[in-house]
Amino acid sequence: MNKNKKHSALLCTVLSAVMTFTASGLPAAAEQFSDVNSGDWFADAVRYMVDTKIINGTSSATFEPDTNVTRAMFATMLWRYKGCPVVNYAMSFKDVAPDEYYAEAVRWASSEGIITGCDEVTFAPNDVIRREQAAAMLYRFAQTEDCDMSIGENTNILSYDDALSVSDYAVGAFQWATGFGVLSGRTDTTLNPLDTLTRAEAVQILYRYISSYMNVRGDREVSDETENSPITCTAVSIDHHGHVTTDIAVRDFAMAGFMPGDIVTISVNGRQINAPYVTDYTDVDDDCPALLSRVDNEHISAVINMGSFAADYAVEVGSAVSFTMFEKGGYEQELILRSSAIYTLDRHDYPSDEVFANFRGVAAGSIKPGVLYRSSSPINPIIGRNEYADKLCEAAGIKTVINLTDSDPEAAKKLDGYNGSYYSTLDVRYCQTGLQLGSDKFKSGLADVFRAIASAQKPILIHCQQGRDQTGIAAALIEALCGAGYEEITDDYMLSFVNFYNITPKSEQWQHIADGNIIPGLCRFAGVQTAQELESVDFQSAARAYLKNTIGLTDSELDAVYAALCS
Repeated sequence: MNKNKKHSALLCTVLSAVMTFTASGLPAAAEQFSDVNSGDWFADAVRYMVDTKIINGTSSATFEPDTNVTRAMFATMLWRYKGCPVVNYAMSFKDVAPDEYYAEAVRWASSEGIITGCDEVTFAPNDVIRREQAAAMLYRFAQTEDCDMSIGENTNILSYDDALSVSDYAVGAFQWATGFGVLSGRTDTTLNPLDTLTRAEAVQILYRYISSYMNVRGDREVSDETENSPITCTAVSIDHHGHVTTDIAVRDFAMAGFMPGDIVTISVNGRQINAPYVTDYTDVDDDCPALLSRVDNEHISAVINMGSFAADYAVEVGSAVSFTMFEKGGYEQELILRSSAIYTLDRHDYPSDEVFANFRGVAAGSIKPGVLYRSSSPINPIIGRNEYADKLCEAAGIKTVINLTDSDPEAAKKLDGYNGSYYSTLDVRYCQTGLQLGSDKFKSGLADVFRAIASAQKPILIHCQQGRDQTGIAAALIEALCGAGYEEITDDYMLSFVNFYNITPKSEQWQHIADGNIIPGLCRFAGVQTAQELESVDFQSAARAYLKNTIGLTDSELDAVYAALCS
């Protein structure tokens, strides 16, 4: 079975801020919990774990420290601490429903070998976790990090009266955990390996691990003041969109107190930019800066939606970058409004192959059916959709592909999904446009797109990585040139959000995303200022004017495109 949860992979860390293990609602600060006193042995752990969204209260006023933790809860705590990684892994547990809050955590932990089931198909997520199970889970988790696992090798747990009652699989875990100082006996002489683990004990164990792990690595100690301290890092890569990826890991960013929904001050080259930490490019409006982890899914990147952060702020590989909290949770409500309840790498979570691959025919305006298609990448496996898109290309009889994201054949051939694909047999035109509207690269790439359409064998497929941003802009201009109106163009662009994120068409959320993404682009192309003005625009005339005056195409070239798609 390869089931995935139906909470958005893009929103996983945000949902941890608004979801508790046993109740819904926004988390309260530890001091607000009526059942956690400042002098309690677990108070510091609760404060830190709640502030970093690794665990939340059971209500706005209670933490319930004596409530038992389940196997799913403990796995979820580790997953959240790790930064909510998303994996494409065929999990075999049949008792882990895809719509449960812990489904993605269990999938990740299973893929890393951190958890084992009761048998091959049973995980028992709602069973209470035993102390030895928690020790073993944390031990395996530590092995996935650069933690010194030799610590505790010389620990003799036989000094505990009940050491012989520890299951064989957990002996090494108890040796390491007691030697590392993250788990001690219930008393000076007993480990109580089969006792259940309470919420207070669970946060204390993980808090000790975090503190010990960071001190062993030489990092800063866990502190309530962490989120007020600047985080310094280095720009280590810049992609063709101008997205700047730093060497600060998502987990370390969370450890420093930064979570999606916060507004962060980015300092680089003497400039200071206030940007929200979000989960996808489209969580901010066009031309707006943001921080996110989706560029490589492991590190924090500074980006501009439909723009180049590197170009705008003169960032190069090796540039020093620092992050400081500007407003904690200042963008949280906006992020919740923009984000969605679905985005996974699992085909089972979507109603059809076409929806999953964002594959569809383009027939707006006078475009004839079966001539032009758009989709996510049929060769790039990064979002898990390439094989489906490739099969749909073959079923549609695609003859020519216009690739908006890869720079040339050699770049495409390096992708894991290229060899043996139907795509590899086709006439592929490489027209990399980038996301910086108005740049020379965008103009040149877009001109190549239209010239390729005029001379291509049909049917034609246009794609970028997701088939959403670059493909959406190109499709909007093609549709406008071919006589489509404002509503047709907008609906087709927003269908990618419906497909990927389960956004309800024409809902408040749908309109809010459109207002921040396709509407500004249409205003730019049409030469107007507001969405209201767009409703009366002659898009065919506006598209011809833009493509001639800004992109540099001729009337004859535009006529050839129209004839290729509409005649």
